Amino acid sequence: METYIFYYENMNMGGCQLLIMNMAKELISRGNKVIVFCKYIDDIIIDHSPNVSVNAFDKNWKKDSIVKESIRSFQNVNIVTFIWDDYCRLYSLKNYNQKLIFYAVHCDMVKFAAYSNNSILRNVRKAFLGVTIKKLAENKNLVVMDEQTIVHSEAYYGFSFNDAYIIHIPVNVSDAIVDSIEFQNRLKRKERNILAIARADFPFKGYLLGLINALKNEIIPPEYSLTIVSYGKDLNLLIDALNSLDESQKNRVLLLGETPYSDLKELFFSATIYVGMGTTILDASKYGVVSIPVVAYTNDLLCNHFFHDNTEWVAIDNGSSDKIGELIFHYENMSFDERKEAILNCINVVKNSYGIDNSINRLEEVFNNMKIYKDNRIKISYFFRKIKRLLIRGN
Repeated sequence: METYIFYYENMNMGGCQLLIMNMAKELISRGNKVIVFCKYIDDIIIDHSPNVSVNAFDKNWKKDSIVKESIRSFQNVNIVTFIWDDYCRLYSLKNYNQKLIFYAVHCDMVKFAAYSNNSILRNVRKAFLGVTIKKLAENKNLVVMDEQTIVHSEAYYGFSFNDAYIIHIPVNVSDAIVDSIEFQNRLKRKERNILAIARADFPFKGYLLGLINALKNEIIPPEYSLTIVSYGKDLNLLIDALNSLDESQKNRVLLLGETPYSDLKELFFSATIYVGMGTTILDASKYGVVSIPVVAYTNDLLCNHFFHDNTEWVAIDNGSSDKIGELIFHYENMSFDERKEAILNCINVVKNSYGIDNSINRLEEVFNNMKIYKDNRIKISYFFRKIKRLLIRGN
């Protein structure tokens, strides 16, 4: 039996949080012990994975001495972090023989390790940490979620990332899903619905605003309704966009707030097309929803293909605001058999490329074969970011 710690500050509803709990459940089913270290965890997350142990630090989250004591209470442990600052922190606090990886589950997360808005400081950080990042990847102390992350990292740092180890975002897929009544009903359903699920965090997930504008500008056909599941700091901007619609358009939109994972399944089965990015693209695809990945960090809806036609990236770098209309038109002109084939392709893609068995096998392989890389620049990076945090936030 191995012990795994997943380290992530806020365990509310979100893609990375769901990834953590899916991995945790699979690891537990294999006889391992899993603990989630966090500041806060939402009840919805706990209900989704009741057998996962949780250490919620609350007000003690930023106290290095307390986190250090908790981490070092485990003699042999495999630790997974998802943010560079968290990786640097635990690298500085853990025992040397404890295994620690940085799992980049965002296409720019490796880039963010040495990023700054200031061009001079950005170049300094790249020069200071570039070699470290490369060595971490070579020694499997750093792993990435997909090929897109490799492309973005190579473009930013200017060196080859061929040694980067990929662990695809893990998804549980039911073998019986094709035989379900909901699946069969979708093939016969005449109602048309576009589903989108994302935090109201703009412009990162600004495509939600672009989706509403596409409906407003009649790029989305009038027979299509729109269901948006969203919550978060920019929800008021989303509501403002909805209020800009005329009454007939408003009647085609359903806005839902934070929704338990168990209730999302029904929404997926009611959807004709899913629009989004990241883990939700995979969740939609596993339920046989034809999905359209979009560009992040823009308030426009930019897309260019169906996910099952190009499965390497769960988000894209370039697209067109008019493409959503073309893709819907293409779907509407499919024959019954073509639609069925497209839906089955969605399920098979997730099964074959993103199945949780494969992802967990690769995670176990990483910890079994990794070489613990030692580099004081990681500790220095944490020291300076801690000083910056103290100066800016006072804590």
